[in-house]
Amino acid sequence: MERNVAIYPGRFQPFHNGHAAIIYYFWQKYGNIPVVVGAVNNRTRTFNNPFFGEEVEEIINRSLRDLQLRNDCQVRLVDVPEGNIGEWLIKMLKVSKANYLLTGNINMAELAKNVKGLMVINPIDGSISRTRSSTVRDLTRKDLPERRELVTESAYEYIEQLEIDWRNLPNGNKRSWVY
Repeated sequence: MERNVAIYPGRFQPFHNGHAAIIYYFWQKYGNIPVVVGAVNNRTRTFNNPFFGEEVEEIINRSLRDLQLRNDCQVRLVDVPEGNIGEWLIKMLKVSKANYLLTGNINMAELAKNVKGLMVINPIDGSISRTRSSTVRDLTRKDLPERRELVTESAYEYIEQLEIDWRNLPNGNKRSWVY
């Protein structure tokens, strides 16, 4: 019997309610298939990647608990080989043995479209969620209260307790990988 598993890869800087909406969308369409949230194991703090890998993992786990998804989802941190997202994706697929890939990223969908036996679920038309991680980061940098509505309560509390100096983060690359 074939084991159905979905992989949801990304930077998740941070994981927000829009990410959870894609998981819910997938389950509505395909049933309650286990989801592996594959996060980049980020080791530097920059303007566009403000959270270390272990912080991303904690934010995702808190969000999954708040949304009561913890039993149906698991988180895996995986290093990006030489900054190459294509190799990272292949590594994630091998680790998870997934036959579904969830993404809200057109580039990720394009990378995965030719992987044999992998169904790519990419609801990027904005009907699932218009929330973007860059919006959450911008609202957090500006210390605006609207950010609280875009992540779960315990994820918000965790992000606040990190006491990141948002105004003085180095620029770094827009993405921590190469397409």
